[in-house]
Amino acid sequence: MKTTLLPAAALLGAGLLPAAAVTFQFDLGPGGAVIPDHSLVGLADRRVIDVGGFAIQRLAVTLEIAGGYNGDYYVHLVHGSGFTVLLNRPGVTAADPFGYGTSGLDITLAADAADGDVHFYEQTLLAAGLTPASPLVGTWAPDGRPYGGETGAARPHGLESFTGLPADGEWILVVADLAPGDEGRLLGWGLEIQLVPEPAGVLAALGLALAGGWWCARRRHG
Repeated sequence: MKTTLLPAAALLGAGLLPAAAVTFQFDLGPGGAVIPDHSLVGLADRRVIDVGGFAIQRLAVTLEIAGGYNGDYYVHLVHGSGFTVLLNRPGVTAADPFGYGTSGLDITLAADAADGDVHFYEQTLLAAGLTPASPLVGTWAPDGRPYGGETGAARPHGLESFTGLPADGEWILVVADLAPGDEGRLLGWGLEIQLVPEPAGVLAALGLALAGGWWCARRRHG
């Protein structure tokens, strides 16, 4: 029997190298931080993390905002060359320039979210016979639309822009309230990062593949 040594990428793709997951939660203290009302500049929260130099395989973001008018919020995340639009005035369409009036969020944003596009969360919940709650909860796909493109179908700014980047370094979350009248607070946010496996894990998996091939060959020819 011929022994084939699988490359690490093939083992990873076959699910033999589960990626390590790390979680960071950033609290903004009692009561959180005020999101400036009717300001494109908004509130910027900067955090630095260190995971030992490993790259990002998958990223999810948690976001908790109290109060305000959800249809006013524009939220983006920056890290290195990665950029994603998490919220872009939820519910705003050509027919509804104000968006959704529910207040606050306590959600997870992930590319593969079962709940669907966060931009249309009320439409999704009502179609399922559910009443949108304040704050909004659940796991949703980020908006991904560029600023000013709330009604467009194109969503170029997804979480995929972080895939392959080193996780270490500065992450900047910007939360803006783009219309007057309601004030909210950022209570906290977080990163759920699945990392490319450590070199030790790669070597161990390669060793198992090699040992498995040697044992099969020995049994056949022994």
